Order: sequence, then C-alpha cells, then structure tokens
Amino acid sequence: MAIPRHLSNAPITEALIDLRVRPLKSLQVEKLREPKKEFREDFPKREELRRFEGGFQIQRGEAAMFSKDSGPAGFRFRSADDLNVVQLRIDGFTFSRLKPYTSWETIFPQAWRLWLGYVELATPESVTRIAVRYINRLELPLPFEEFSEYLEAPPSLPAEVPQKVSSFLVKQVLHESGSGISVNFGQAMEAGLADSRHATMILDIDSYKVQEYEPQATQLTEEFERLRRMKNLIFFSSITEKTVRLFE
Repeated sequence: MAIPRHLSNAPITEALIDLRVRPLKSLQVEKLREPKKEFREDFPKREELRRFEGGFQIQRGEAAMFSKDSGPAGFRFRSADDLNVVQLRIDGFTFSRLKPYTSWETIFPQAWRLWLGYVELATPESVTRIAVRYINRLELPLPFEEFSEYLEAPPSLPAEVPQKVSSFLVKQVLHESGSGISVNFGQAMEAGLADSRHATMILDIDSYKVQEYEPQATQLTEEFERLRRMKNLIFFSSITEKTVRLFE
C-alpha cells in the first residue's frame, strides 16, 4: 500500500459529489431551469437532461430492443471554462470537477453551497443516497514486466495460460460493516495503448451510502468526509509507491 498524501499532479479526470433525493411530488422540472442569478453567472452554459427508458419486447416471436424518451429530467450547467459542472435534476444533484483537479478542501465547500441552493429551489423531502466518485487515469511508463510494479492487486492469471495482457476490466462492490458505506470499485486497462510510451490504467472509485437524511442536516457533511476517507483508502491501497511518485 502506498502512503496516503496530497498529490500535486493527481491523476483525477473527474471528481463527483452526488446526492439522490426523494423529490417533492409537486416539483416541476421547469423550476430547475432558472436558478438564482449568482448561480447563472458562475454556470452560464445550460443543457437539458432527458430520461430514457429501455428494454426488450417480443415482436413476432423475436426479442427486440426499445428505447423511450420519458421527457426532461433536469438541467446540466457548466462554468465558462467547462471545468465545473452541476446537474440539477428531479431526482437529485451532482457536482463535478474535471481535470485539473484542485483539492477536496476547495471543491466540497463549493459543492455544498450549490447543494443548499438546490434544496432552496427544489425543496426535496429527503436525501436517499450520497456518493463521492473519483475517476483516475494513470498513464504508466512502458516497458514494465509486471502489473504489480504499479498495482497492488493486478489481474491474476493461471500459470498455464498466455501471460501477455492488452486490456482487462475488474469490477467489485465492497461493503464496510458497521458504517453502511459501500464502494463500486473498477480497475481497468484500456484496450490498446494511448501511445507507444505509456499504458493507460483506470481506477474508478464510487464510495456511497444509502440512507435517509434531512436535506440540510449537518450530519451530511460528516458523512461525506467518511466517504472521502474510504475513497482515499481504496485508492492508495490499490497502487504502489512507484505509482504515487509519478503524480507528486
């Protein structure tokens, strides 16, 4: 396990803070179109979000896929530089920070302030799920002999099969007993090479908790800090010191 610390050149391509809600039954999606003036000044670009439902149906004895547009779900707002993105939806709120990442101490207060604005606008009945998701893109220098040089839990193959790997994908759902925290953890190597000098690894860590909260409860900020600590634990437990030094 690598020693946890702040990385000045963190490989984070997107950091998300997400809250799902039980919406007010009378809430109309158009109410989310025009937040306060201060919000619109910080996030001048607006896009409509739509809901789509899909599945299979039997037609003349054969299964066919279908997709149905179920109407608007909310709006996505972007900052002028496209680095900060906010979703205001009927079912919740998401704040995203794109690369270059700054720090938790910078983005969480901003996300929390915007969340309180969403609560004032949408007046949800309760929060039902909270999450911190970080998507990391690791460009690892070639050549290397073993994935274990960079990953603490690389893919494992039987000794009898070919050992050359050009891509892999591992997804796991982890649960911490006692805290109620769960994690969707994805570890992948992209097919092919970004260039001849690097292999691209993705670490996708979605730390979340399903529980009912009051929308403005102080407890929520404490819970987000726990989710962040879990995210950090999994990230630094998954890579070696050699990997960390690439991003300092």
